[in-house]
Amino acid sequence: MRRRAHLTILALMLSCQLCSLALSAPNHSLYWAVEADEEFTYALQRYLVTDESIWKDIAFDTLPFGSSIGEGKKIVARVTGLETVPEQINVTTDVPNSFCSVMRENDSVQLWSNLTLFVVPVGDWELLTNMSGLISEGATLIDDEHEWGASRNGAFTRNGVTVTFSYEIRWEKTNGTLSYIRHRYSASGNDLLDIVFVQWHPGMPTILPPELQLSTVLTALLAVGVVSVVSVLVYKKYTSRRPIVRRLGE
Repeated sequence: MRRRAHLTILALMLSCQLCSLALSAPNHSLYWAVEADEEFTYALQRYLVTDESIWKDIAFDTLPFGSSIGEGKKIVARVTGLETVPEQINVTTDVPNSFCSVMRENDSVQLWSNLTLFVVPVGDWELLTNMSGLISEGATLIDDEHEWGASRNGAFTRNGVTVTFSYEIRWEKTNGTLSYIRHRYSASGNDLLDIVFVQWHPGMPTILPPELQLSTVLTALLAVGVVSVVSVLVYKKYTSRRPIVRRLGE
């Protein structure tokens, strides 16, 4: 009887130990692929923001330091901190954050600090997709061999005008660093806001050529139309001055 009791207690102790080991085992494979003090260079390839408060607010939400850089200029993002990756990640708040400071490349002036945008942990992209909240309604997941992120396109009506928008953000899978951001709003063929921010590597352009706006096209077409009308009028005026015999003979 005593032996049976001992065996029962031993079985319970072993069961508790196994449960404890199961609970403490990681439920993910996330890890940091960068280290503190690493630096990465970025370029603001396009920064078009119309002079209206709503677009300035959206630009700030997209890139809070954008107006302090200047189109075609570069910044350096330095990793200043990395939260410990917990063994268990069950809710969004369990996902660890990185912290980076941002400095202008040309004069090392610090523009921002403790930004969590620039680096994400790597190794378990499915978990990040489920926990990050990045994939909202209407968004499309970007998950290929090299990059992870999301894009979204849509439209809404403002002051009776249809405004189309697109947003895309990507991180590199090799080290989890931000690779690309583009945020764009357009109405009637003209851009209201267009921001392109990329991780820069030697040989890449720091500024993109401007895209042709509908207003520019219409202006050009109008100019062509005016020139055509003037040409016709000049021609008619010239022909009307020629001798009637010559005109009849042509």
